[in-house]
Amino acid sequence: MFQNTFEYKPYERDGKTFHLLTALEHPWLNVQIIPFPESEHDEAIAKIKAQPTIGWVIEHPTRRDFAVIHAGGSAKLHFTQENVEQLCADMKQCLRNAALWWADHNPQ
Repeated sequence: MFQNTFEYKPYERDGKTFHLLTALEHPWLNVQIIPFPESEHDEAIAKIKAQPTIGWVIEHPTRRDFAVIHAGGSAKLHFTQENVEQLCADMKQCLRNAALWWADHNPQ
């Protein structure tokens, strides 16, 4: 398992603010934090997963007020048949690391 360093940049579009984290090292992902009320956790997760363009949805192990998704980046990754499983595992680990980072920097 590896750690990531993240840079946080809020991004505004159409009057909405999006919380984006960028991993500053492998696998260089852009990660979107999707906050929601804890009381709406199950419904929010279901809605996120129902989106056809959403891949992995990662939740924090104990917090129920946000989820993280892959929002782009990783242009430096070159997938081959030999490395696809490892790179996908690295991307999922980066998303888990982003969830931990967000929770540490944004207490409830």
